Amino acid sequence: MKITFRQLVPWLALTAVALVTVSPIEWRPEDIFGVNNDRALAFGVMSALFVYAYPRHWAKVAVAMVGISFGLELLQLFQESRHARLEDALVKATGATAGISVTLLARELRHMFFPRPAAMPQAAIHRNWPDVEAVAMPSISGIFFSQTDGTLRLSFSDGEERLFAGMEEGEVMALINAPSQEDYYAENLQYREDRKAA
Repeated sequence: MKITFRQLVPWLALTAVALVTVSPIEWRPEDIFGVNNDRALAFGVMSALFVYAYPRHWAKVAVAMVGISFGLELLQLFQESRHARLEDALVKATGATAGISVTLLARELRHMFFPRPAAMPQAAIHRNWPDVEAVAMPSISGIFFSQTDGTLRLSFSDGEERLFAGMEEGEVMALINAPSQEDYYAENLQYREDRKAA
């Protein structure tokens, strides 16, 4: 499986945070905003990077970040110059939760204020061909998405497959969560310019 730069960055951040957390106290960088603020900020940024890299798995990221907050604090028991404290773990977990919440809110606001326009709205299709009798679209039987290259493959109940390039994960999630996937497809995807031959 190919790892993208977007996925590599949060793992590097986790490595750096882990090293700073469990290394001898004299290796710790100087506090910029105060010890607790630094802890919360580090875990907030790291968690935000993970949610950005794995947006479909934000709940798993949240559980993992809280677990890592407490786990790294416990590892300090094995370092003589460090001390593990529940308050420190709670500050880290709070920072992680805040980072995840801010990232999810930003993602929702982006989709709300900057939706990707469809190539041809459904209303325009009906105006252009008023005499054509509406035919029921076959149902979508499979949705396959590659995060690495943004390719979306849709399988339909009639056996047809359609491919789209350059899809964003938010668009695919909107299709998956739509009350009617067929309506969403007809309104937003059917006439996209980046549709490829299946």
